[in-house]
Amino acid sequence: MQKFLSLAVPNYRGPNRRTVVKRLKSMYKARRSTICNDLALISDISLSADIWKSIRHDHFICLSAHYYDNHYHLNSRVIAFRHFIGPHYSDRIEKFITNEVEKLNLENKIRSLTTDNGSDIRLASMNKLKFGTRISCLIHVLNLVVQNGLWLFKIPKRRNQALFSTTTMLKKSNTKSISKSSSKTTNKSNSKSSSNKTESNPKKSSMS
Repeated sequence: MQKFLSLAVPNYRGPNRRTVVKRLKSMYKARRSTICNDLALISDISLSADIWKSIRHDHFICLSAHYYDNHYHLNSRVIAFRHFIGPHYSDRIEKFITNEVEKLNLENKIRSLTTDNGSDIRLASMNKLKFGTRISCLIHVLNLVVQNGLWLFKIPKRRNQALFSTTTMLKKSNTKSISKSSSKTTNKSNSKSSSNKTESNPKKSSMS
């Protein structure tokens, strides 16, 4: 960054790492207090949670709060964004969401929790006493429907091998059935042709 600034703005001297860290922490605290004050005035809140993986295979979890204010305007706030380290067990995900809800004193305000259909996060959001009604993400469901309908999803290697073996078996059985049917038709045609020849030449057949 310093090299870039020296080329872009030669006379500008940028802040060092410690100054940037301090400013980010102060900005985070100010934003966090603003969110806490806003949510303290709201009685009904819906949550949404999602986990995804970066290009470097780092997993992150995001928790958002959605609510209507006194003017009936829909508001959405990111209340937690963390680097999720370790396995994605349902109890660990549930514990994370519970801790974030308790930090903001939202225990009695949560009405629903929207997640995708992953097995772990779905199981983590089933506690109605904590998170209210669980709702499946409509966009995720639509995405799965389109992928399954158009056969766009990636097949695992084992399943792919099983599908390949079954298709080869089907091909072999189909070729066998086709060969059998073709041999039957050829035999029938040969028998018909021989019978037609004998009928067309009755003298030769009688002489023989």
